[in-house]
Amino acid sequence: MFLDADTVVLQNVDDLFERPEFAAAPDFFLPDRFNSGVMVLEPSAERLAKMVTELATAESYDGGDQGFLNTHFANWYAKPVEQRLPIGYNMAHFIYQFLHGHPSTRERLEREVKILHFLVQKPWRARSMLTGASAIWWSKFFDAHPEQARPWRTSLHALEDWTFDHLAGSVVG
Repeated sequence: MFLDADTVVLQNVDDLFERPEFAAAPDFFLPDRFNSGVMVLEPSAERLAKMVTELATAESYDGGDQGFLNTHFANWYAKPVEQRLPIGYNMAHFIYQFLHGHPSTRERLEREVKILHFLVQKPWRARSMLTGASAIWWSKFFDAHPEQARPWRTSLHALEDWTFDHLAGSVVG
């Protein structure tokens, strides 16, 4: 299992080890392509050699690893459903926060989202209060680094998410 460094696991994901190789969740922006932030792969020296060879000439629609990997695993979308992970295994943080702001979707969201992916905006680099799911990221950070936790920081991150919820609610409602 591969997880980007900007993902946070919210629930047990042991079931991913039972998935066939190659498995990934659809990309939020391009649903017929996968997001490379969470993937199920089997280590293979042969695959690595093939990928290194392909790198010299392969197309990449985004100029990065995700575009290359979508080219390498070009038939991902047409494979059996077991190889397409539900979006809850790679949920964009801003989509999570948007849905969390609506009481009608909150319970299902908290039940189904297993991995949160901080795309584009990172709570640890944010200069605004509109990153979404900031409190989740910071609570995991403070669990790992309790010496840095302060009550005012927890309140600030909760306020960031409250602000995002209300902004999203005013746009939709």
